[in-house]
Amino acid sequence: METTHCAVQGNKSSTFSIKIGREIENTEEMKNIVVLSICQKVTSNYAQFHFKGYYFSYKIQKIRVMGKLSELHTGDDYLLYLQVLEISETGILSAKLIKAKRII
Repeated sequence: METTHCAVQGNKSSTFSIKIGREIENTEEMKNIVVLSICQKVTSNYAQFHFKGYYFSYKIQKIRVMGKLSELHTGDDYLLYLQVLEISETGILSAKLIKAKRII
């Protein structure tokens, strides 16, 4: 497992560690992210969202969201407020859904 140490500038500085393929161990501020994305698939266990880019220097291929999924529909755009749980070695960012707003 690869571990990377980083520093974040915001209202205050903090240090955190990301373990690829494992649960992220860091400050609560770092774990929460906002994403604008289209829902690609909804199953009983997770919703998959489109994402091509980087998160703290790790290439992310897609976002897998767990939580209250009954309000999510395939093909719709959403503004998501998520708690990051894990980054897999294959580039899947797993997160817990805090709040979702459908974009019309």
